[in-house]
Amino acid sequence: MKAKPGVPGFVLPVKLRSTVNLREHWRVRAARARTARHTAALVVRAHLAHLWGIHPAGVLRVRLTWVHHRLADTDNLASAFKAVRDGIADAFGLDDGDRRLVWEYRQERGAPQVRVEVLAYNARLEDEHRRAVDAANQKLERSAAHLLGARRTRGAK
Repeated sequence: MKAKPGVPGFVLPVKLRSTVNLREHWRVRAARARTARHTAALVVRAHLAHLWGIHPAGVLRVRLTWVHHRLADTDNLASAFKAVRDGIADAFGLDDGDRRLVWEYRQERGAPQVRVEVLAYNARLEDEHRRAVDAANQKLERSAAHLLGARRTRGAK
């Protein structure tokens, strides 16, 4: 997924299933939820490492989009995202019911995937977030330029 500039968006490698109408053994359901929760936490920590220290200062809006060939109704959508939501909250060190996290659910038709966007909810936090993203991008560009320069000098010897 191509994210908007300044907005960290990414795809989770998780297969969602609505558990409201599923009839399955509790261990199977628990294993799927545990996997989805841990995967979501790891991916969010990896993609949003630059946000640490910012999230307690304000409110973050987390937009979860389920892309699937068939659309679900709202209660199935919420139940499908429960483990993912818990994992994202775990990554921030918060409870998923914390007032600093605002959850937004969406769905689209297409090839199955789960998209996550973390957006600043207020203007001050959005400015801090944008500056943090820009600083992280500049740091990556500098380190890439440094590595490319080092490779060029090694090849010239």
